Amino acid sequence: MSYIIKDYLPALYMTINNNSFYHKFNQERLYHYTSFNTAKKIFLSDGLSFRMTNATRFDDKNEGKIFYEVYHDIINKLLMLNYIDIRFYKLLCRFDKKSLHYDKANDYSQTSKNFVGCFSNNPDNNYLWNYVFEKYQDDTPGGGACSFGFDACFFNGANMLNLSKEVLVTSSAPNRITALTHKVIYDKNEQSNRVEVMLYHLYQLYCKFGEYYNNSTILALSEIIDRFKLLFKDTTYIPEDETRFILSVPKESEQYDNFKDKSYFEYKVPYNLINNLSITINSKDAESAKKMQRYFNNINNDWQILIK
Repeated sequence: MSYIIKDYLPALYMTINNNSFYHKFNQERLYHYTSFNTAKKIFLSDGLSFRMTNATRFDDKNEGKIFYEVYHDIINKLLMLNYIDIRFYKLLCRFDKKSLHYDKANDYSQTSKNFVGCFSNNPDNNYLWNYVFEKYQDDTPGGGACSFGFDACFFNGANMLNLSKEVLVTSSAPNRITALTHKVIYDKNEQSNRVEVMLYHLYQLYCKFGEYYNNSTILALSEIIDRFKLLFKDTTYIPEDETRFILSVPKESEQYDNFKDKSYFEYKVPYNLINNLSITINSKDAESAKKMQRYFNNINNDWQILIK
């Protein structure tokens, strides 16, 4: 890889970072909703094990499709308005299956293995309570569910990887694992604006380095798109009020084979790194709720535990 391309890859990641595609948390709190049995796999004796789902295993089979609908419209609009040139347009078409220039033999639509942690910004989300009760009704006696909340600023330094955000977004090492935290975007206009701004900044980089681009640059673009598409959802899901933490392992990574067949990625975090942890228990059966409360109390008797 030429030194120009080595400069280009970090510039792509810094473009994403510097233009608010990473969400900076202030005083917000995030909440994860799950069943009693799953909670026992998350809350271990010596730490909390974040369970991130393989993005190809989501219940919603339309995950990612909304992004490509928007993407197709925007790249054609930018070309028509002469905001991008035909060469860059054809490069972008490599990720657009509707395009006449799409090369099926060299499909770049998924070049990373992505794992997603899903959280709500709502501390008492009836939509998610009902979702857990319905999905896990045979999983837990009494139809029990619980949520745990923590200060969202936990994600600002990408603590889950024990690396600073600067290292994550600027690394062009072949074994890099990158992370993205952002609120899910449901509004159609905002989705279009986000894609347009992203492509505008990528085009500025392309104009600077584009004559040197090669397959490595295409893969770098694909990694960005591969993560970004997971931030768009249909307005049907607005009640989730969701924020996502996305962990990406590129195919060229030395670690890819360790991740490619996993349904979940589990990352253990010591409890002392999680600020102001709170737990809410919601059960149709009082005895099941008390049993779950005892489980949490046996780990840490100082936690804030609420029974609905």
